Amino acid sequence: MDWSPRETFLAPHALGEFEYDVEAEHPITVLHKFNPDHKSDEERPVERFCSKPPNPGSEEPDFSRPDFWGEFESLPIFRIAGRGPNRKLPSGLCIFFCPRATPVFDDVPSELSDLCLPEDKWENIATKFCLNNQLVKAMRQKITSISVEPHHLLEGDEYHETDDTLLMCTVTSYSPGSSGGNEFAISSTHSKNANLTLAVVFGATPRQVNKVADLLANADEAIGHPLLMLGLTAELMLDNLVDPVEHMRDECVRVIRRLREMLFVTDRKGTHYAMEVESIRSDSMWLDEAAKTTKDILEKGLEVYNKVTGNIDNDDDDMADRANRPERGDEEFEAKLKRYVDYKINMRFQDIFAQLDVLIAVTRISVQDMCSMSTTVSS
Repeated sequence: MDWSPRETFLAPHALGEFEYDVEAEHPITVLHKFNPDHKSDEERPVERFCSKPPNPGSEEPDFSRPDFWGEFESLPIFRIAGRGPNRKLPSGLCIFFCPRATPVFDDVPSELSDLCLPEDKWENIATKFCLNNQLVKAMRQKITSISVEPHHLLEGDEYHETDDTLLMCTVTSYSPGSSGGNEFAISSTHSKNANLTLAVVFGATPRQVNKVADLLANADEAIGHPLLMLGLTAELMLDNLVDPVEHMRDECVRVIRRLREMLFVTDRKGTHYAMEVESIRSDSMWLDEAAKTTKDILEKGLEVYNKVTGNIDNDDDDMADRANRPERGDEEFEAKLKRYVDYKINMRFQDIFAQLDVLIAVTRISVQDMCSMSTTVSS
């Protein structure tokens, strides 16, 4: 039976869908940069801090803070000055990375809704970040999906005095088959007028945090852009598939070589070899479906984003002009910078789609190879 939320926002209606104060191996991490000045020659870096030091023996740098929650709740999004028409949201970005909870049993992974923070902290985050209630449905379904929903702030909504329009995106990424365990979810909200992006990443790994930090360090002009979070999501979804597909292909080649040598020397056939081949074939099929699904939903998500935000179409006649970063002294700097970032992000999406096509081709070759080997070892 399908379940759809009646309320737009996660808080306070769906707080009971989460487990709280669950242990986690990795720390909570926050990346933020508020009120960026893209006209300045000396841009401030994206700031980063964590709830606890890295594990002993880890080579990760220590971004821990003794008063993590105090520093987090002192960020501008939690201390917005003014009331009524004078209330104004800051611009910029804040991403809250919530790590995967430690599983109760070794062979049973924890749920993405198991949170390593208290309920009152989560309620504050869900409220201030204006997270979409679709997150609960997406987590329940446990499929790879993206939903994009625009919402104009109404009387009674958080920040309704700003008369802003929110672009809310919910993402879940699940890896089926034996490649599972790398699931994550993202709930993000972009304030159109304020150019503010707020997001929570569930099931975040240190690798994902580092990847996002590196991407932001090299794309400062994209902070505050409506497509930023979808672009980061696409990067994480692609990264989540590359290693499993490469590992699967290596296993496929290894098994083919070993079985051919075995058949040549001993001509032995049997159930053991057939089961090994079938296992790899099954994983290849799962990964093929995962790569196709990822590409499909990213294409649809990008289409909705570009339609809602009025972003560019890649067939525009002035692509060459958009591809050049404007000079800071230009009178139309802000407008031209947005068009430039539009172009760069959309072009990066095309690169990601091409890489997903390669992954799909690799998985299909592996499926065909294993089908051929299955026939050989079974006949």
